[in-house]
Amino acid sequence: MRTRRAESLDYLPLGRPSLIHQSESSRPSNDYRYPLTSRIQRVGNTMLALVTAIAFCAACRSAQDGSWPHLVLEESSSVTLPTEYNLRGATLADYRDFLYWGETSITRVSAGTGNTRTICGGRLTKPCGVAFVGASGGIEVVDGATGAVYRSGAQGTCELLYTIDEPDSIVSAVRLDTGWVIASADSADGTKIAEYSPFGQRAWVASGALQGTHGLGVHLTASPAGVLVSSTQWPFRWLSVEANGETRLASSPLSFHSDRGLPDDSTRWAGWVALPVLRLDRGYLQTLADLASDTRRLVLYDDQGRVQSVRDVNVPFGIIGSFREKQVLIGLRRTDRLELVVYRWRWENADVREDVRRL
Repeated sequence: MRTRRAESLDYLPLGRPSLIHQSESSRPSNDYRYPLTSRIQRVGNTMLALVTAIAFCAACRSAQDGSWPHLVLEESSSVTLPTEYNLRGATLADYRDFLYWGETSITRVSAGTGNTRTICGGRLTKPCGVAFVGASGGIEVVDGATGAVYRSGAQGTCELLYTIDEPDSIVSAVRLDTGWVIASADSADGTKIAEYSPFGQRAWVASGALQGTHGLGVHLTASPAGVLVSSTQWPFRWLSVEANGETRLASSPLSFHSDRGLPDDSTRWAGWVALPVLRLDRGYLQTLADLASDTRRLVLYDDQGRVQSVRDVNVPFGIIGSFREKQVLIGLRRTDRLELVVYRWRWENADVREDVRRL
């Protein structure tokens, strides 16, 4: 099987600050990890849930016109990862069954029993997209280095389905009902987005997205209309791309896009990275992370991509995945341990701070 150009494929930030500080003109890098740069003392699960829930309640406070309610998160379940695990991504089968992956391996774990199983062990070079598919609980995997798409069955089998034919390494992939959408570099220093059917045929391609990203440092997440494409680097631009490859909206958390946005001076964003933009049942949610500290900036957008609320919290965590139909989010946090956490979300029109304190 052909191996593609060996760019760094670590497309999601996990917190090695020295690799992120760069000038505005620097070429974006994929050699980073989720931004959990330090540890805080655990005072018990209840206290940590309290801190996180209050942070999000405050972060997603109603807009000035009063039209936006509070967003409240309640912790549902969690699973502990190896302390120094280099996480690249995670997804959820139900409220208690996780898939998470690192540089070369994928693990399935039950939050209820703690039982684990390795997926496609020994066959993967660089997993960049993993998803549960079908009612039978099958798992599909995209290897970013080779373009190979595998399916793992209930008995631990690992079958090669097809190979995605892209000239450059795949940096990110997300599974929709209609097939895999992948991101890779294009010839115009932007990012190429393409969808492949479950049989490997390319359904559509969109070139030139997010100019200046060179196909690096790009997140893909699913949305009802298609996919969300976001850059990890300043100015943190993101797009909503429809299922035919057309861009539906373009946004950024910075002030040149919205009067509620953040200052857009590039010098103050040195060392910051953006986590994926995630679709909620109402609007979008994104975490920005300062890799030199525990500061996280939580941004809530409306359905048109306009910034509605921004809040800083000093907790080493971030929200990395959403399941709109289940109204749950996946978070990553570090205290004296590294954890994946499932949060259920709801909206409250009244002041819910007292309610949150009872979590």
